[in-house]
Amino acid sequence: MKVFIHKNKEGEWTNVNNFSAMTWFKEMGYEIVPFTDVQDLPALGLTRETPVVGGISNVLTALDLLGIERPKMIDIPEELTPWTYRKIWTSTLEQVKRDEHLWPVFVKPLKDHKIFTGFVLKTFADLFKCLAIPETTEVLVSEPVKFDGEYRCFILNNEVIDLRRYNGSLDYYPDMQVVNEMTKAFSKEAPCAYSLDVGRILDADGKTCHNTALVEVNDSYALGIYGLPAYKQVKMIIARWKEMTK
Repeated sequence: MKVFIHKNKEGEWTNVNNFSAMTWFKEMGYEIVPFTDVQDLPALGLTRETPVVGGISNVLTALDLLGIERPKMIDIPEELTPWTYRKIWTSTLEQVKRDEHLWPVFVKPLKDHKIFTGFVLKTFADLFKCLAIPETTEVLVSEPVKFDGEYRCFILNNEVIDLRRYNGSLDYYPDMQVVNEMTKAFSKEAPCAYSLDVGRILDADGKTCHNTALVEVNDSYALGIYGLPAYKQVKMIIARWKEMTK
């Protein structure tokens, strides 16, 4: 059994996520095959049975090389909009620039998260952050809110298998009943492994107005683990790779 895991040009694991996955795949008896250029994978023995561990672009390109349709991005599933507690819509960079009367808004790429990092657009100076990006680029736009305390909830086969705090106050903890309600609402359309990012929204006076609101959903094929144990991480990677490659 092989698993392909991304390394940089200096021969180091690209990030802690890749290193963590390597440790448990090795424990399970997999042959660890490092790669630097994803285009080299076919020559290294890439098949539907060989998981690929790396960033979003690496995994998606590996699926392209196998002739497999890319999974859809699932930032804010329609089923989970009742828990966003903010206005969210899709647009283009061109339209967002024109809609100055709506500013400030949070803007991030709708399909390719590597094009630019999401940011709050307040003034024309903020547009320098995406100056070289085509204006036809589709974006996800949302009303800016203040999150204070954020957790990543790891979901495998519609069950929460772990939670990891990644931002904000130490005294915050999400309402698990609400998290389970979200998981149930998304169960029919959800991939077998993904994360629910949730957090506490504060009002202008710094008081809690929504304790457990949806930040976003992330697919597990290239997921930041924030300290998730390696054995749980690898379970999610294997399950999602099998699902994507059928």
